[in-house]
Amino acid sequence: MTSTVLDVTVMLLCVSASVLALGGVDAGTSTPTPDAQAAADRVVTETATVQTETATDSSAETAAVIDGERGTVHTTLAELLVLSAEYGGDDGDRRQATDTFRETVIETVSDRLGPRVRLDIYGTLDHGATEETRSIAVGDAPPRSADVNTAVVSVPESGAGDRHGAGWRLIVRTW
Repeated sequence: MTSTVLDVTVMLLCVSASVLALGGVDAGTSTPTPDAQAAADRVVTETATVQTETATDSSAETAAVIDGERGTVHTTLAELLVLSAEYGGDDGDRRQATDTFRETVIETVSDRLGPRVRLDIYGTLDHGATEETRSIAVGDAPPRSADVNTAVVSVPESGAGDRHGAGWRLIVRTW
């Protein structure tokens, strides 16, 4: 009788130990969820430098993106997103320059934040008699089945040029 009780006790201890050991094993496929607030803080404080011009031909006039200025813009990631959303091209060369600038900004921000981070920035531009809503998205949308963390940040307008708006709203989602 004593040996049966001892055998059952040892077996239960072994089963419990194996359950704990297997439960703690990580297959190496899971990564920690990025923190939405930390990602939002990075977007509003981290800076980057981006080119503001493009040329299709070295002898051609370069179409600048921001207020006719050529060169680079060095500012926070959030302000770069606002600038790329505020400025649109009116003609072919300016539109190409604006699109190139926007793509560069999106790529720069995406590279800085990494995977599993989605940014959406929304704002309204006041053109006097009309208003225009603009938005930019950076990163993939989270899967429907994911637990999503969200942070919302207000970003002021750039103040450059003759465009006026009520500011911008930056929505950061991580999963």
